[in-house]
Amino acid sequence: MPHLSPMVWFISPLLFLLLLTPLIMSFLWWSQNPNFPLITSSSDLSKPNNWNWA
Repeated sequence: MPHLSPMVWFISPLLFLLLLTPLIMSFLWWSQNPNFPLITSSSDLSKPNNWNWA
């Protein structure tokens, strides 16, 4: 098992944070804007205009 250099221990968390940052920022932004349709909610399915074909 190769010995990991201190540089690897420094870069690995940075890469991990770099990947997580957009997800965290989008989640925080969405929590501030709950009306933004990030995910199609079940209430959209209950709208009458979605049942015009029935």
